Amino acid sequence: MSIFYSRAPARIDFGGGGSDAPPFSSDFGGLVVNAAIRRYVHAELHVNASSPGIRIISHEMGEEVLLPSIDFIEADGRVDLVKLIVKELSPDFGFDLTIDSDLPPGCGLSTSAAVGTATAAVVAKAMGRKMSQLEIFRLAVKVEREILGWPGGSQDQYAAAIGGFNVIEFDGLEASGRHLSIPESLVWEIERDLVLCHTGAAHLSGSIHTDIRAAYADPDSLCRRAMHELKRIGGEMREALEGTDLDTFAQLMNENWRYHQDLHESCNSVRVQEFYDIVQMNGAPGAKTCGAGGGGCILVYHPGAKRRKMIEEFKEAGGMIMGVSFDYHGTVAWPALSGNSKFD
Repeated sequence: MSIFYSRAPARIDFGGGGSDAPPFSSDFGGLVVNAAIRRYVHAELHVNASSPGIRIISHEMGEEVLLPSIDFIEADGRVDLVKLIVKELSPDFGFDLTIDSDLPPGCGLSTSAAVGTATAAVVAKAMGRKMSQLEIFRLAVKVEREILGWPGGSQDQYAAAIGGFNVIEFDGLEASGRHLSIPESLVWEIERDLVLCHTGAAHLSGSIHTDIRAAYADPDSLCRRAMHELKRIGGEMREALEGTDLDTFAQLMNENWRYHQDLHESCNSVRVQEFYDIVQMNGAPGAKTCGAGGGGCILVYHPGAKRRKMIEEFKEAGGMIMGVSFDYHGTVAWPALSGNSKFD
């Protein structure tokens, strides 16, 4: 039995998140600075050439789906993203596919996008089909945004597929980007001084994106103004990082958070504010949330002496601290070398 693996990174965004989503990105274009991080969604596929049957297990969602063949795939609310990516690729063999994640549920670090790109990569690898990372990105966006119709942008799929520390421009759901031109020492310093904390509350991006679209329809809304400001911040964040200006980097994180709250009332919450109070009491220069909703993770830039105290207070408040290091490989897939399953 042939076995194949893949992994896809999560992401954190520093500026411009929200401007990547239609209709704003279709009307005005979006701009986001984000980075893939070394927290992964993992996929493992066991080929069964003697049967067309499909078994899909998602440990994150607590789901197991059995189908006689890909002809029986339909969207029914159970691991739809995985199933429909399989359907688009149309392998001519049966398999067992297991999805697992290094990430806590509802963390706001683009888990669903990483699930999509990891699935596309491992199925394509098992088929012997060569797919570039850009093709993987486009397939994941097509299934999630167009076929399933889930609202949102495409910065998540770009970071998951391509990896790296990126500036990305958006026209609708299409993206063109590049790695930021920054010295390695700056990357090391940012990694050292960032704190990523899961608040313990899940973010709920889907319904919020729907409400944001409705608010955007009013040309005089705070939501529309906020999207223009977030795009501006994305551009200024690029300039600050490429100019190694970490003071401005921190200020722009704060500014991004301020306008992020104007997108939708649920972008803040009592729980999130509890963590921001800790940030402010400990003098962190910059902080913002990751993801659309009033939960998930808060990202803090703190090079100062009270950083350790802040981290301990996060833990006392029920937060989970995750180290930050950047991934430059994006989504990768390979045939198993050991033959041992991590999911047994």
